[in-house]
Amino acid sequence: PDYKKLKTLETERLPLPIKARLTDVLWTQHKDQYQYGIIAAQSYLELYKALFSRQEYHQALRQIKRSLKILSQIKKNDLRDQAYQCLYDDVIRMNGEDEGFFSLWAIEIIIDHQFGNIRSLLQIIDRIIQESQDHVRKVEYAYQIKANYYMKANQFEKARKTRLELADYYVDFANRFLGDNMQGAFTSEKVLHKAINLCKENGASERANDLHKQLMEIQKVIPGQ
Repeated sequence: PDYKKLKTLETERLPLPIKARLTDVLWTQHKDQYQYGIIAAQSYLELYKALFSRQEYHQALRQIKRSLKILSQIKKNDLRDQAYQCLYDDVIRMNGEDEGFFSLWAIEIIIDHQFGNIRSLLQIIDRIIQESQDHVRKVEYAYQIKANYYMKANQFEKARKTRLELADYYVDFANRFLGDNMQGAFTSEKVLHKAINLCKENGASERANDLHKQLMEIQKVIPGQ
């Protein structure tokens, strides 16, 4: 690309998506030109706000992640904190009531930066867990975010207990599906394996042995086991 020609464009007149991408390209190729990085980061943040208002959460998150990455690179901490605040406010406002993974994705980003009221974010994670009992992947992800936070905060016992809570969730989930049909047996077998591994890895070997006995009973009704 002819970067000299790109530099002559009046970015303020460009549509926001083009403005963001163009200045991002210029910043990537000319890291000494901080003004392009600032414009790109601000443009991505504006795109995030626009997409979020239309409930296009996945695309919105991509924009703000890029904004945060650029702002970290150019060490614009004031603008970076504005972006984190924007994301944090949206998470608090949604209170875990989104049907997808947006809140969890966003919380993971915010917690990793140690921004905002971490206790409030952990409470939202707990709410998501309670409201998503039939959604294994979502509950897994929620528990993993909590456990990872506790590990980074050197709260190792809380991390261990969180993983064992996930194991308990797997067991409850398995018991709910057990006996429904053959698919229910396969599902129960799969999540019980996960529960057993978590117990073994987190100092609950006796619990793991009990669950292994339960697993063997389930496997008796599964063809080929």
